[in-house]
Amino acid sequence: MSVKRQITTPVGEFKWAFITKSRENLSGVKQYSITLVLTPEEAKPLISEIEVVWKESGIKKPMKSAGYKTNEDGNIEFNFKTNETFADGTQNKVAVFDAKGRKVDLGDRLIGNGSRGRVKGVAATYEQGPNAGVTLYLNAIQIVKFVEYEGGDTFDSVAGSPDDFMGFETEFDGLDTEMQPDVPKF
Repeated sequence: MSVKRQITTPVGEFKWAFITKSRENLSGVKQYSITLVLTPEEAKPLISEIEVVWKESGIKKPMKSAGYKTNEDGNIEFNFKTNETFADGTQNKVAVFDAKGRKVDLGDRLIGNGSRGRVKGVAATYEQGPNAGVTLYLNAIQIVKFVEYEGGDTFDSVAGSPDDFMGFETEFDGLDTEMQPDVPKF
C-alpha cells in the first residue's frame, strides 16, 4: 500500500538546486530537484516522519532508499524532486517563497550552494519489483538566505612551476604575418 504524507522541513542549507531550470535524470525525464542539508539534530524530526510513512505502508521488503543519506561530515542530505510535467502533460512549477512567506519569481536566477531555506513536499512510499522505499517529492521552497549561483566553469590560477601547462600558443618564425597581395614585379 502506497502511503503519502505532506512534510515541511526545518531550515537548512540548499545544495544542487534546480528550481528555475530542470535537468534530466538518468532515465531522461526532466525534473526539478533540490538537496537540503541538515545537522543530525535538525534532521531527527524529519527522519522520524519518513520512518512513520514507511511503517504505515506495511511493505515487508527491505527499504532500498529513504530519500536521504548521511555525508562523510555526519550531516544528512535530503533529496527532493518532481517532474517538469505532470502525467497529463501540463507544466509543473515549484513555488518559491521568500523569508516572509511571500511568493517570489526568481526569473533566470539560479540558487547557489550556501543558500538556506526549507522545503515543502510529500514523502511517499514506492514498491517496484524487488525495490521499495520512500521518495521525497518537491512542491515548494522557502528561501531564507539567497546566494546566487554564478557559474562554476572557470578556475583561479594555480601556476607556479615551469612545468605547468599554460595552454597552446602559436609561435611565428619571424615572417611577416600580414597577407600581402601577390603583385608581379616589373
